[in-house]
Amino acid sequence: DVLDGTSNTVHMAERGIAEFARGSLDNARLVTGTARDVHAQNDLRDTPGICSAERGNGAFYRDSTVVDGFHGDRWADFSGQRSAINTVLPPNGPSCCTGGGNGGNCLTSLIAATSYHTGGVNILRVDGSVQFITDSIDTGNPGLRAPNSGASPYGIWGALGTKDGSEVVGAF
Repeated sequence: DVLDGTSNTVHMAERGIAEFARGSLDNARLVTGTARDVHAQNDLRDTPGICSAERGNGAFYRDSTVVDGFHGDRWADFSGQRSAINTVLPPNGPSCCTGGGNGGNCLTSLIAATSYHTGGVNILRVDGSVQFITDSIDTGNPGLRAPNSGASPYGIWGALGTKDGSEVVGAF
């Protein structure tokens, strides 16, 4: 089923974890939280790059009152903000989700791979190999909606996240 090749496809990636209630930190770091309900569901789905606006100074969210740190828990729910990542925004970028009510699983999520490593994250490819991906990896055009099939518009990072987009990743 992995038509792009097992060495060209991300199976899993790191995500820095924390557990804190929304708005309970004065300074919420990008690697530990998710900005919640700051964008309309359709806006987040149709133009995922709007989540980038949640980045404040350096490695922190611009408004910590909207950030929660509930991920890594209840992983068996397999809700996006609790146990998944997207290959849209660069590693160690902001994450956003919307819908689902206070404390519930979000209906739409855009979750960045995050880590406590300087400059990037580790990924596990489908072939079992591990690679460090830098925060500066090409992310193409995050202003475009993800297609239902075919190539990803999100550069090399997006291509690594598809299993059958027919992208040629090459060296990066």
